[in-house]
Amino acid sequence: MTPTEKLDAKVANEQLKLFANLLNTLAAPSLVGSLIAPTVAGALVNPYWSALVAGLGVLLHLFGWLVLGLFKPEQ
Repeated sequence: MTPTEKLDAKVANEQLKLFANLLNTLAAPSLVGSLIAPTVAGALVNPYWSALVAGLGVLLHLFGWLVLGLFKPEQ
């Protein structure tokens, strides 16, 4: 592997890590918010929407985890 290919792989891997971090950053508040909002607001929040937001958070987290599997070898 040439030095240019190694650099390209490192840059691509860093971009993948940043993207996965973004997805997990979006997933965490949606999961926490879907649990806290019904507790605080009570009957004002429909449980359907809370479950939908929780499911979205789980999907974002799983997608971020799958993105990390796209790493390129750097050697």
